[in-house]
Amino acid sequence: MNTPFLETIRLTLTPLSPIHLGCGEEFEPTGYVIEDEVLFGFDPSQARYLPGPERERLGELGSKADQQGIQRFFRNNSASFTPYAHLLLPVCKAVAQHYAENIGQVAQIENNGRKVSNQFYLTRTAHGLDHRAYIPGSALKGCLRTGLLDLLNNSKIPRFASGDKVKSTACTRYETELLGGDFKTSPLRLVKPSDLTPVGPVHQSILWVANYYKQPRTEKNGTIKRPRGISTRNECINAGQYRCFSGQLVLQHPKTPDKTLTNAPLQQLIKSTNAYHLPRFKQALTFLAGQAAVNPQWVKDMHTLLTEGGLENALRQGHAMLVRLGRFTGAESKTLSGDGVAQIKLMEAKGKPATYASQTRTYWLAEGDDRGMPLGWAVLELGDTRELPALQTWCATQEHARTPIREHLAALQKRQAEQRQQLIQNTEKRAAQAAAQAAQEAEQHAQAARRAQLSPALQAVDAWQTDCINKAQQLQGRKERPNTALHTRASQLVQQALENWPPDERRTLAAAIEQHLPQVVALTPREVHKKLKLEQLRAD
Repeated sequence: MNTPFLETIRLTLTPLSPIHLGCGEEFEPTGYVIEDEVLFGFDPSQARYLPGPERERLGELGSKADQQGIQRFFRNNSASFTPYAHLLLPVCKAVAQHYAENIGQVAQIENNGRKVSNQFYLTRTAHGLDHRAYIPGSALKGCLRTGLLDLLNNSKIPRFASGDKVKSTACTRYETELLGGDFKTSPLRLVKPSDLTPVGPVHQSILWVANYYKQPRTEKNGTIKRPRGISTRNECINAGQYRCFSGQLVLQHPKTPDKTLTNAPLQQLIKSTNAYHLPRFKQALTFLAGQAAVNPQWVKDMHTLLTEGGLENALRQGHAMLVRLGRFTGAESKTLSGDGVAQIKLMEAKGKPATYASQTRTYWLAEGDDRGMPLGWAVLELGDTRELPALQTWCATQEHARTPIREHLAALQKRQAEQRQQLIQNTEKRAAQAAAQAAQEAEQHAQAARRAQLSPALQAVDAWQTDCINKAQQLQGRKERPNTALHTRASQLVQQALENWPPDERRTLAAAIEQHLPQVVALTPREVHKKLKLEQLRAD
């Protein structure tokens, strides 16, 4: 039977624990706010929509380079930014509380008096343009490569020169020897996993990732404490999402006459990957079972999945692979097996040289609202394999542990819809105001052009008539007492007209007074005719 040139295997991945795959991006404290244990990520350029006083205040803080003040500004004015959020993520209680208590505060004061503030950067996991996480194919291939190298090494201690045992160049040469070639002739050259992309929604959250020392310490009061090391805040893919990622593994089977390029058979990759990760997974469960910081239910559930749930049987039959991906997984998950084989660099106290060992002194936990879990564990299923009911059931039970953001999302979408409607109304209002202003200006220009063609006497009549019309609009049906400004101006115009205006201009003045003055002055038509001598104006 001829082997096809390309063999494509469908892959699906289920996270057993939180996964963080670095991508070089971070949430900066000027690009998010946290409210009700939910992160609202937005574009800080939206600050241009701030009300005038707030925009000026932000400008002042920026000109002063007041980092603490800027952080406090975004927190205190979160309502001005959350409607523009393009991403919502659940945040564990520890991170939300730390944010509320420490954002905009001084973390420490150095010897020279310089104040150092909390940066509050939140490290993002690998994600697409839609902000959904994905599993890079390079991460998966690195995991397969480690398992294959470990199988080929077979627990042998590398014969490095004494001074070269920790140098990366020596390690690279040794790995090339194990694989039987460099990049061009390595069997992994023909193994091409694609990125594993989301199948529907992917639940991600901001977790507190903490480092713990493995060796306990006895306090003065006799209590045993396991000291905690550094910690960080990271966006992670949540555990317990059944087959939430999907992709392909392409195996190339070339027919080269010189046989210099050999392929890695699929069954060999499956065997080596499981042989590498399964013992480590069991050892981790045994160790973590006695740690107070670890979620005991997760340890129990993993034991159940392996034994009673049929997961270990699926791994041994080659239907699935147990993998560990991403950061905070420990150096032991990326080094060769065997006592004395791995050479992990351990930093000592200041002034002392580093030492090397097969095991690390610490381990990492992703801590949510409950106690922590180790990071990076996942089940990778191959082909159209049968369902794993126990795994599927366990994933369904994890839904309740995720912080629900549906209500927050619905509220945000409502606010954004209201904001869009308000924006439309404001735009229409500004357009109407601009049109009215343009019409008013056009009318003013038209009046000015019309007046320019009139005699000086008729220009005065036209100006008085326009003022009467405007005054009537302001009074809205009310009338002024006699002898106010418009009444006085009318009297003055009558006196001037009777002295030297020609008959047609006098008649125009009489008609204007008869029409407009009663609308703004409390005089009857008879009183207007009598007091303002309209009959004399109309006489030839």
